Amino acid sequence: MKRKIEMTIDFTVQEYSHIKLKQFDDTQIIFKVVYEGISFSLEGLQASLVFEKPDNTIVYQECTIEENEIKADLLKNCLRQNGNANIELQISNNSEMVSTFQIPVLIAKSAKENVKSENTPNYIETLENAISEEKTRQQNEELRKSNELERQQNEEERTKSEENREASEESRIEAETQRNSNETARQTNETTREDNEDDRIAAEELREQAENDRAEGYSEIKNYFDNNAIATHKYNMVINEVYEKETNITIPCYYKVGADVLDVIYCGSKLVLGQDYNEVGTAGEVSNTIQFLDNVGDLDMSDVEGFEDFTETLEFVVRGEYNAS
Repeated sequence: MKRKIEMTIDFTVQEYSHIKLKQFDDTQIIFKVVYEGISFSLEGLQASLVFEKPDNTIVYQECTIEENEIKADLLKNCLRQNGNANIELQISNNSEMVSTFQIPVLIAKSAKENVKSENTPNYIETLENAISEEKTRQQNEELRKSNELERQQNEEERTKSEENREASEESRIEAETQRNSNETARQTNETTREDNEDDRIAAEELREQAENDRAEGYSEIKNYFDNNAIATHKYNMVINEVYEKETNITIPCYYKVGADVLDVIYCGSKLVLGQDYNEVGTAGEVSNTIQFLDNVGDLDMSDVEGFEDFTETLEFVVRGEYNAS
């Protein structure tokens, strides 16, 4: 049990009435702080108390701030002597400090047995202090053990979390490596796709140009044939002898030399002008003569199965109508 004293202090007041305390009593002073009669917030501030004893020695102690009040549990050393004393209350932050003017204190004399009034503790106080300190030590030891157990548990959890983090990091690195590989492959594929697309576009442009050219050519050819219809005639000739190469042969039709109006087909195969045969005559004139550049005719197919009745033929296709005159 403590003696509790409440008082309001104003940092602008210079004189206070005496506070009366009792020698050796456990005492708590609760200060309500104002400035020029107006209360203010103590949040973020620190408070301390300077106690000037009757023998003018100083006791300095820290105070607590709760619910915007300053609480000072006076140390036993403050009340060992009876007589007149003084108190100053200080509040501060990290850079500034302000204190009250002195508050007078009257410490009334105690009649407790075996207690001396001099400024040294007697054996009863020494024993009480030792018991109190041992209780505090035991409480601190229990708190230390509890904190150590909690620390060990936290360390175990931290170790497990670190192992999980490392495993996750390895998985992340593997996934990132795979992602980079996939991205490289994707970029390569994209480059190939873009190249292919460029090739496709170029090919499509060529196709469109070719289609346009074909359409134009077809239109021109169609217009030509529509306006200049050319009759096509076919003639057949059975070969009963061998035509020696570079020998003039009379064919059953007329054509214009050098006008590309004559096709010669031997046994179903079209012959090539200048390679298989030549036209005979003056360019631009009408002729019914050609000349083979290799021997033609007299193929004996009688001993070949399926060709017992094989007959060699020449087919002539003439575009246009030509005669001897």
